[in-house]
Amino acid sequence: MAVPPKKVHVFTAGGQKYSVMAPDYYANISDATGLREIADTDNDAQNDSDVSDLLQQGLLFRINATVKGADGKRYRARLLCSQDNVKTVKARIKGKELYGGRTITGASFPRRRVLR
Repeated sequence: MAVPPKKVHVFTAGGQKYSVMAPDYYANISDATGLREIADTDNDAQNDSDVSDLLQQGLLFRINATVKGADGKRYRARLLCSQDNVKTVKARIKGKELYGGRTITGASFPRRRVLR
C-alpha cells in the first residue's frame, strides 16, 4: 500500500497558525492531532516552516502509532501532533481510521526525541 501524497496542513500553537507539508494521513484524525488540510486557495497560515524546525522549537511533536491493516497485519505510522493537543492525543487517536482501511490501535511517544 502506497503512502498518501503530501499536502499543505495547518495547525495552531501558542495562538499563531503554522503551515507544513505532511502526508495526507490527517483527514480522519485532525481533531485529535490538531493538523488539518487546507485548500490551495486558503491562505490563513502566517508562517510556512519546515517540520524539523517546528520539532526543534517544540511546536510539533512526533507520535508512534500502531496500526492494524485490513489484512490483519500490524504496521507503524509516525504522525505529527501540535503542541496544543499533545496531552490528549494518545487517548483521542485510538480506534480512528488512518488511510487505506487501517485502524489505529495504540499510540506512544518516541523514547528518544529525534529532531529531524
